Amino acid sequence: MISALDYSYYKRLNIAFSLQVIQGLLQANEDVIVNRDLCAQLLAHEVTRTFHDRLISPSDREKFYGFLSEMLHDYFKVTLPKLKIISFKGKE
Repeated sequence: MISALDYSYYKRLNIAFSLQVIQGLLQANEDVIVNRDLCAQLLAHEVTRTFHDRLISPSDREKFYGFLSEMLHDYFKVTLPKLKIISFKGKE
């Protein structure tokens, strides 16, 4: 069980990580993100950069990609292969 102090620490970290994702999205150039697919790809890139890099085990990373793919499909109606999530290039 996590102590109250540890829980508070991790809660602050999660908020900080979420803010990093938002900051990355806000830095995007509006001339580059011109459609829903590119917006979804940028979001996937920022979430991957912020959260995936902190995962240690391969099984956790696969779960992360599964969860991310599911959310992209549900909310953006797009399907991105893992390689495209990792290598965001902007306008094609």
